[in-house]
Amino acid sequence: MKISKNENKKLSDIIDQLTDGLDSLVEIYNDSEEDVPLIAFKPNVVESIEKAKKVYGAKHVDDKINKIVQETLSWLPLDEIDLGDEEEEEDDDD
Repeated sequence: MKISKNENKKLSDIIDQLTDGLDSLVEIYNDSEEDVPLIAFKPNVVESIEKAKKVYGAKHVDDKINKIVQETLSWLPLDEIDLGDEEEEEDDDD
C-alpha cells in the first residue's frame, strides 16, 4: 500500500496515541486490586435492597443501612482491640 508523507505522519501519530493508550491501560490493570465486598449479602437481601432503592432512593436506603451497621458495630468492643501492624500500615497510606 502506497501512502504519502502526510498520511504516513498521520498514521505514525495514531500508532503513537494507541501505544500510549495501551500503556495506560496496562498500568491501570497492573495497579488494580480485587474488589472484595465488606459484607456478603444473601441474594434475598440484595433483592430487598434493590427494591428499596427503587422505591425510596439510593441515598435514603444507603443512609439507613449505614446507621444500622454503625449501631451494630457500636455493640462490639472495637476500641479495646489492638490491630498492631495492620493499623500502622493504614496510617502510612494516609
